Amino acid sequence: MDLIVKIKPTLNLEPSLFLGSWWAMCTERFTY
Repeated sequence: MDLIVKIKPTLNLEPSLFLGSWWAMCTERFTY
């Protein structure tokens, strides 16, 4: 759950931009 803690502050700054890259990273992780 370390990831959630890291994305929370960033979501406030650049929601759409960061969500896009975070989602891409997330899907990559779950493919393994």
